[in-house]
Order: sequence, then structure tokens, then C-alpha cells
Amino acid sequence: MKNSHLPCPDCGSSDALHRNDDGSTYCFSCTTYVPTKGEKRVRDKDNAPISVPSTSPSGIPDRGITLLTAKKYGVITGGDALYYPYKDDSVKVRKLAEKTFYWQGKPDNCGMFGQDLFPAGKTITITEGEIDALSAYQVFQAPVVSIPNGAGNALRDCKRSFEFLDKFSKIIILFDNDDPGHKASQEVAELFAGKSYIVELKDFKDANEYVMKGEAELLKRAWFDAKFYRPDCVISGEALHNEVMKPLSLPIARWPFDGLNLKTYAIRAGEIVTLVAGTGVGKSTFLKQAVDHIRKTSDMRIGIASLEEDASVAAQSLMSIHAGKPFHLLTRRQMMDWGLNDPNNISRAPHLVDEITEEEKEKAFGEVFGDNRISFYQAKGSLTVDDVMNNLRFMVKAEDCRVIVLDHISILVGMQQSKAMANEREAIDACMHKLRSLVEQTGVTVLLVSHLSRGDSSAIPHEEGGRARTSQFRGSQSIAQLSNIAIALERNNQAENEDERNTTTVRVLKNRFSGTTGVACRVRWIEQANTLIEVDDEMEGAL
Repeated sequence: MKNSHLPCPDCGSSDALHRNDDGSTYCFSCTTYVPTKGEKRVRDKDNAPISVPSTSPSGIPDRGITLLTAKKYGVITGGDALYYPYKDDSVKVRKLAEKTFYWQGKPDNCGMFGQDLFPAGKTITITEGEIDALSAYQVFQAPVVSIPNGAGNALRDCKRSFEFLDKFSKIIILFDNDDPGHKASQEVAELFAGKSYIVELKDFKDANEYVMKGEAELLKRAWFDAKFYRPDCVISGEALHNEVMKPLSLPIARWPFDGLNLKTYAIRAGEIVTLVAGTGVGKSTFLKQAVDHIRKTSDMRIGIASLEEDASVAAQSLMSIHAGKPFHLLTRRQMMDWGLNDPNNISRAPHLVDEITEEEKEKAFGEVFGDNRISFYQAKGSLTVDDVMNNLRFMVKAEDCRVIVLDHISILVGMQQSKAMANEREAIDACMHKLRSLVEQTGVTVLLVSHLSRGDSSAIPHEEGGRARTSQFRGSQSIAQLSNIAIALERNNQAENEDERNTTTVRVLKNRFSGTTGVACRVRWIEQANTLIEVDDEMEGAL
């Protein structure tokens, strides 16, 4: 329920009325107070200071407050009310019978209760109410002030009195031991971070209850034990002892090529590994061979989102990599019967498979998918990036996938773009932050495919073996920035020499884990075996 900035029926102000928690109201424009039990309205004519009873300050026996303490703060008991003086002639009146209050003067600029008494010093304590301020001062005999409008407005009131409070080198927060008090303590402590201390009340609700129960020493002990406020995001080195002494987190999987394992220290949980290359260089094939290797060498579940191909096509590609046979291509006989004008030209294609049987396909299917450890994302109908992210999250949370393959981000970006997000960079930024959030929240590892931009027209094209750089990541640097590992594939797929045409340089562009970058290895596509193998420099000769 909205309690502030309400219209006032007395003066016509559109937003000066405030409704208190007990149902009473106070108008900051005409200073009219309306209690909850039908008492006559009270108006401070012409905003003049309240007429406080012409008596001397007196103690508050039923709350354990002595005359000396009340006199220090100028508190007066008159009739059925307590009068708490604030600066600039503002007075907060507490009606004892109804347990309500109202203001006279200008409460929006009243400062802290007790502010005029302590202009500066080393330490100051802030309480949640005037009675608590009196109680704390009576016990500590040290500067104590109170926020004027309760825990819900503590941060606002402390901001208004920031200049005064910030003069003190140590600010001790002594709010009530309840949820609103705890929340307000954190907010005010953050405002004065670096000099804030929070008192943890464990025995009673507030400072006055300690006084009423005769436990001043317990309150004093809690005050001396106030804990220095350290934001949750700032952790002392000492507190990290148990974490850093834990056994080293081992990789969850390995790449099929040890040159890459040596550069990256294999594949770890909770990372984004981005694979980039020019068009047609072999990103998808490289990742599918990595997926097959992870499946063979671990018991993890893997989720695959190949956004530019049907799930059945992606599945058949995995089967082909596993079996070492291109199930998706025509055999030698099929090519002669259906693919050539002159069957004699078959001699120009020495690596075609002679035969692919249903038994071979069944065997490959059983070995790859028989243990039900691979799930595919099958795109259907009109999609948004949130649709994809929700399904990836399902794979992780419901199907226990520890590795997700996303091929590729450009299609995801197309789903993200809208009139409100007109350019590709903004869309990529949004997608990468969603992926980063998924990784941080679930600990999944994402193997991501991305494209490279064309770059300088004078440079060697990526499709002809041109060197890849992080500055060439397409659309936005957030891909490189939010990835833990960035790997580039470089291959001249137009080379005259077949060995050169089929050999790919694997280069680590970014390595947040160890910092080791550069060429990791070279891999060659062996067409007759439908697989990539790692080759060393001696085998490469001049390559």
C-alpha cells in the first residue's frame, strides 16, 4: 500500500499527505495530523513552533529513562504526550495513550534526534527511535542520535543527514532486532561503508528493552562487539582459507588433441569456450569430434543446440564422426548411378566409401545414443532467444547436461534483435550476458561457435588461411570478453595442395585460466576415415 505523496483533504495539496503504519495521517504542507481514533485534528497554524508544556525536562520512569538523560536531550513529558525536540524548532509529539505521533515544525528538514548535541567527534551511534537513543546514551555515555521516521525511512533520513554523520570516523548502527531493522542496518552501513559497524542484538529487541530488563551490561557488551561492516562482495583473504585449500578442481573432459589440452589445461566446469573461424573452415566438424571424444572418455550428459540444422542431421553427423564413415554422403556406387554424367569419372574421387549398410548405421546409433547421454535442441516454429535459453536451462537442470554445445551465436543473435535493439552489437551483448548468467548460475560448460568478421580487405581472407584475431570477432567484443577460452581455426580451404587444404591450425586467442595462448596444434582431415587427427610440425614440413 502506498503511504506517501497522497492528496490532503484539508489544504488541497496533491502529494503532501503521509499515512502512518497505524492509520493516522500527517500533511507536510498544512501540518494537519489526523489520529486513528477520531481525536480532533491538530493544526500548527502558520507553521509556528509547537507550544510545548512550560515545564522542565523530566524523566520517563515507565521506560527506565532518568531525569539526567531526558534533560540532556531536552525531552519533556506533558499531559498524555512526550515531546522530542529536533533542530530548527521541529518537535515530534508522541501521544502515549494512542501510541501515535505527529510533527510540528518542518520534519522534512529536522535532521537526527540529538544532532545538535554532538556536532562532531570520533564515534556516533544511530538508533531506530528516540527512546532507544535515550536508552543507549544512558548506558554508553557517548554520542547517540536517532533516525526520525523509523526503519523504513532510515536510508533516506541518513542521506539527508549525511554531512553531519560523515564527520564521525566511526558510525555504530544500533537498530531493532527484527527484519526491518536488519534490512535498514545493511542499507545505512553501505551508505557509510568503511566506517560502519553494526550491533547485533541477540537477547532483546531494542536498546530500551535492555534498559527495562536491567541488562545494561549486556547492551554495552553488544555495543563494544559491533562488527565492522564489510559488503558481501568484499571478502577478506583470511576468510578464503578453506576455499583455497580445497583440492584442485580437475577438468571435466579433454579435447581430442593434446596440443590443445596442453594450452588450455583441458575442459573445465563453468566456462564459456568459444570457437571461431571463417566460413567453411570446419568449426562444426571440429566441435562434433570434440563431443564424440567427450562422450567416449567421460560419463557426462551433453546437450547440443545446432541452430542451423535439424536435430536428425546433427545426430547423423555425430554418428559419422564416431564410425569414421560419412553416413550423410553418397557411396561410390550411388555416386556412379546418380551423381555423375560419366561414371568413369569416379576415379577422380578416390576417397568415396564403397558401401554403407543399415547394420553399420544401427551399430553407430546404438554406440552414440544407446546410453541416452546426448540431448538435442530441436527448433520449432517462431523462436526467441529466451525460448532457446529456457530450453538450454532445462537441459542443464532437468537432464543434468554438464556440457552444452551452441552452434552458432549468430542465429541466436537474430532471435534477440528487435526494434528496441536495432544493431547487431547490442543483440550480441544481450545474448552473451544471458549465456554468462546461465554458466554462473548452473556451472555448465558452454562450447560456443561464432563467426569472424571479414576484416581489412587487404588482409588474407580467413577462408584462405588468414590469421584470426580477437578484434575480428563478429559484431561485438563481448564474445571475447565474456568467454573464458577463445580458440580459432585457420585453414586455407582453397589451397591447391591437398594436405595444405585439409590441415587446420588451432590457435588459442584467449586463455583466462592460464594465460597461455598461441598455436596449440595442427589437425588434418583424413577423408577416408572421416576424422581429424593431430599432426606435428615435422609432418607438416613447410606448413
